[in-house]
Amino acid sequence: MKIALVFLAALACALAQTSLDCREGWEAGDDSCYKVMKLKVHWIEAWTYCTAMRSSLVEIESQEEQDLIADILKSKYSDYYEQFWIGLSDMDTEGQWQNMRFKQNATYLNWIPGQPNNDNGRGENCAHINAKDGRDYKWNDHSCNAELNFICEAFPLV
Repeated sequence: MKIALVFLAALACALAQTSLDCREGWEAGDDSCYKVMKLKVHWIEAWTYCTAMRSSLVEIESQEEQDLIADILKSKYSDYYEQFWIGLSDMDTEGQWQNMRFKQNATYLNWIPGQPNNDNGRGENCAHINAKDGRDYKWNDHSCNAELNFICEAFPLV
């Protein structure tokens, strides 16, 4: 009996360490919490809105995180408009895509084939996930003034 109780206590501790304590209405990921916003705004407005919620525009840093975001969008947000701002931009230096939270060069990219194309020199400096048919939740560069939904990312409560 004591062995069973010790095992259950150890299991409870392990589960407590692996599950995130996200704010109400946020989706738990492996290391972060995500909030999909059904609000169409310019990229800078999305950035400001996330910052006001003590978060930032989502910075997708691996294929695993990309798959998780795509799964969240597919399962719960398929009725939203199909494009979502992310925290990636080349507004400082054309062609040098940076995660904007700490202005670090992105090490993971997931562009739609043929993207980014800067709209043939007309200026597309902000990135978004494209959930339209055939785009497979890959990324596209877009004018930062376009009005799209967006995804915020926060770290779990401590």
